[in-house]
Amino acid sequence: ISAGQTHTIAIKSNGTLWAWGWNYYGQLGDGTTIAKTAPIQIGTATNWQKVSTYFSHSLAIKTDGTLWAWGSNSSGQLGINSTTNSLVPVQVGTANNWQSISAGGQFTLALKTDGTLWAWGDNFYTQLGLGLVTNQLVPTQVGTDNDWYMISAGNNHSLATKLSGPLYSWGSNSHG
Repeated sequence: ISAGQTHTIAIKSNGTLWAWGWNYYGQLGDGTTIAKTAPIQIGTATNWQKVSTYFSHSLAIKTDGTLWAWGSNSSGQLGINSTTNSLVPVQVGTANNWQSISAGGQFTLALKTDGTLWAWGDNFYTQLGLGLVTNQLVPTQVGTDNDWYMISAGNNHSLATKLSGPLYSWGSNSHG
């Protein structure tokens, strides 16, 4: 389950995907922009494994390792090489080795099973960790390290740990 700012996405034990709450940007993934006050099933797939939400976009990984995104895409946070919103889950690229995801303000962080770190979307505060401030419309590898372990995306900053234990942070530091 993942609680966004104004919506929730959950996976039942049978692998189905459910959503409820505010839906102005289509972040519920039901093909509409109408808010839902009770959980509704999204699609018919039964192989959803992990979810992450933030304010206006949602992400999920299926058991086959594919990554899916929907909702607001104003900064490319869906990773689908455009800035067009999506009202339903759309596959992000063709990779099938996604391990974990974290939805940030208008950006996304993700880890692959090979331990590499990936980021895309808004980069105004350098929250993607790429050493530049250009938005990225597709998943872009952060450095060359392959020992990343955990990730967490905030509104304008990012955190990640490595297998060896150190914690790394980057992006906005306006509030310490």
